[in-house]
Amino acid sequence: MTLVARDADTLNAAADSIGAAEIRADLSTGAARAALFDTCPDPDILVNDAGAIKGGRLADTTMKDWRRGWELKVFSSIHLCKMYTSVMTKRRS
Repeated sequence: MTLVARDADTLNAAADSIGAAEIRADLSTGAARAALFDTCPDPDILVNDAGAIKGGRLADTTMKDWRRGWELKVFSSIHLCKMYTSVMTKRRS
């Protein structure tokens, strides 16, 4: 099992608790997603579970905050699925 997260302390604690390999990466960037795919090109299961969208009132949330959140929550998931689906489909699993 491989876990990926931005925060090193959280990543280490989670990986230690379940005996998983760990990769520290900010998957809100296309380069980090491509690097993850190069490092782990053939997973059995892909779970997208990004967090870190800024909370607060709509009036206090900037468009930059919205774009950063959508890049992480939506576009990163779509990009990872597009990369991994082709590999998993060829394998038929």
